[in-house]
Amino acid sequence: MKKIQLIISFALTAFCGMSQLQDGMIDLTFEPQLEPLSYVKSIATLNNGQAIVGGDFSKGIARLNADGGLDTDFLIGSGADSTVAIVKIQPNGKLLVGGNFASFNGTAANMLIRLNSDGTIDPGFQIGTGFSSSLSSNWTPGIVKAIAVQPDGKIYVGGFFDQFNGIPANNLVRLNVDGTLDTSFDAGASTDRTIHCMVLQPDGKLLIGGNFFSYGGLVGFIHPFLARVNPDGSADSLFIDNIEFGPINVSEVTSLALQSDLKILIGGKFNYVNGVTAKQIVRLNPDGTLDNSFNLNETIPSIYDEVNTIALQPDGKILLGGSAQSWISDTISRIIRLNADGIFDASFITGNGVTGGDPYALTLQNDTKILVGGNFNAYTEISRNGLVRLHNGETADLLESEMNGLQISPNPSTGIIQLMLTAELQNGTIIIVDIFGKKVVESTISTTASCLEINLSGQPKGLYYLMISADRIYSSKVLLH
Repeated sequence: MKKIQLIISFALTAFCGMSQLQDGMIDLTFEPQLEPLSYVKSIATLNNGQAIVGGDFSKGIARLNADGGLDTDFLIGSGADSTVAIVKIQPNGKLLVGGNFASFNGTAANMLIRLNSDGTIDPGFQIGTGFSSSLSSNWTPGIVKAIAVQPDGKIYVGGFFDQFNGIPANNLVRLNVDGTLDTSFDAGASTDRTIHCMVLQPDGKLLIGGNFFSYGGLVGFIHPFLARVNPDGSADSLFIDNIEFGPINVSEVTSLALQSDLKILIGGKFNYVNGVTAKQIVRLNPDGTLDNSFNLNETIPSIYDEVNTIALQPDGKILLGGSAQSWISDTISRIIRLNADGIFDASFITGNGVTGGDPYALTLQNDTKILVGGNFNAYTEISRNGLVRLHNGETADLLESEMNGLQISPNPSTGIIQLMLTAELQNGTIIIVDIFGKKVVESTISTTASCLEINLSGQPKGLYYLMISADRIYSSKVLLH
């Protein structure tokens, strides 16, 4: 029988009623069933609470249920034969999947395929021989990394390639709804290097970011790392020609987000923008000039770190994920939230964050919880293989009472607590975490135990939360030490 994990609902000032859960704390009810060493590069959420993740793991793509379990009704067969870098859900529910794979479920599909909502291949999407790169190598493989869909169904595709279906195409194309090349889009020679990210504006213009030095076949540093493209493929003359990211030899733009006011958030690897210190995150006005109302003082200290992913909350707050081991202070690692003005949001507490790797994808679910994907293996010392879900802006009912036969005594704790257990809890696991989500106790319940003693005397005074893993669902209560 599948084990189900539960956590205590908790309050910071009360034991009863509705209370705010700690933003940034791990959601232990979500246990993604991905194998060890999974690397999640893209996340797309569905309205029913499911999530589709793509990356470097077996089959390259998976659909997960709301509790993280694999959805076996997602009929992908053997899936992709190599990495999936981007998953984009179309308004009709079909899935555009890009990466550096050559086939999907045994069918030739060079770097791009479209799936039906059930995971089967859409035979109406005809890309011919697909994408290829004559410059591909083990270090820089040909890849589709970015996808944007117009309201009319036409599809922008960016990455590192120099041909589409046998036709020269440098790193950016627009496809018709059926997957054929849209010849009305003429980007010239497009970019000289890889496009990492893109976002489509409401006016139909396309923002692209990457490690390229020029756009449109122009010689020299013309539109380096960032460009805005008109619907016909020409560079937008209303967007500042030459935004200077530096130092030029290490800079690149790896993430983009468009605010509702059309201001542009840019993340990547850079130390200054147009001569102004701006380490790894900056906000531009719609014309490409610097937004001076955005704080630039609380950023990553090292040029060799970068912002890999940006997500915007409905309240205007900004989530960032990157490679910085110390961000703002030594206690903030790899994931951070900024207020709308760029000031660090101290109410978002991640503890020591992800370990073993970095976050590369951030996505908000409809219930405001945050899905974080990457190549990490744990979050606040709790095992997670490349995917974790965090609490964010939720409330929960708090009941300080005995439930389902589990008793904690004494509560508040004086150091030693005893858990009185029913037979249903035997052979389960108990984990206690602090308010930052750091695991402080993990204990296995024996098959004959009716009482489990736990020593918290070495822990600071405060609130703790109990998670119980057993063969049935159990609620529990807050633990005060």
